[in-house]
Amino acid sequence: MTRKSKQAGGNLPLTHYERTKKFASSEYGTTQQRLAGHSQYQIGDCALSLTRLGSSALCTRSGYLYDESAILQYLLTRTQQIKEQQLAYERQERARLADSGEDDKERLAQFEESQTVSKKRKIRDPLQEAREDLKRTSYWLADAQPDSVTEQIEKPPERPQSPTTQAPLTRKELLPVDLKRENGKLICAVSDKAINTQSVIAYWIDKKKPGTIVLQSVYDHLVDENNECPITSRIIKYTRKLQKSGSSFAASGQSVAVQKYNPTIT
Repeated sequence: MTRKSKQAGGNLPLTHYERTKKFASSEYGTTQQRLAGHSQYQIGDCALSLTRLGSSALCTRSGYLYDESAILQYLLTRTQQIKEQQLAYERQERARLADSGEDDKERLAQFEESQTVSKKRKIRDPLQEAREDLKRTSYWLADAQPDSVTEQIEKPPERPQSPTTQAPLTRKELLPVDLKRENGKLICAVSDKAINTQSVIAYWIDKKKPGTIVLQSVYDHLVDENNECPITSRIIKYTRKLQKSGSSFAASGQSVAVQKYNPTIT
């Protein structure tokens, strides 16, 4: 066996075989794993419930698709929670203001007492002084422990947050889209090509009616300067770029690997 000073690192107690192969499958050291496509967001699935979307869905500004019942139930639940948090926060602020008002009164009384020319000397009880000294020096006593600190309630947001981007989300921002499928796969509404990991755009002629999902390459090629719909020849009023499906390829532009930091053997 070679000397430790000649091994990689100079003073590691483990050999190269032990660090790389023998303990490669153990729970020690930083482990890294590549994410598969099915473990990431897919454009045909709900970003909240992770279920297969039906013929219609709701689209947010960030480009994520949600099932209508799932996202509306989420918004309703979060709105109720925010209301409860707001009431608790207001009670906390009122109590804090009341405490600060009492402190101001005590400081004012002490100031007035200190400014009095003729005042009587306060007679202190020796037993009380002994208790205060004991409390100051004997910190392990129950009386010397600090008062229990209540958890401070932070100010809640004004509106529910998106479950994916954490941005403020309202019902008015959700626009319906029409999903066209063939053999269970989501396809472009114009070219009938299967949508996998390509860039996709949704456009609306009327926000109250479901929008159309097409490939971005088809949209750039067929939509002219007049901004007309290639299906109905009507003017497109609003567009949103949808989030692409996750892929395990490194060239997809997304993070495809995750790391878990574990304690090392040494």
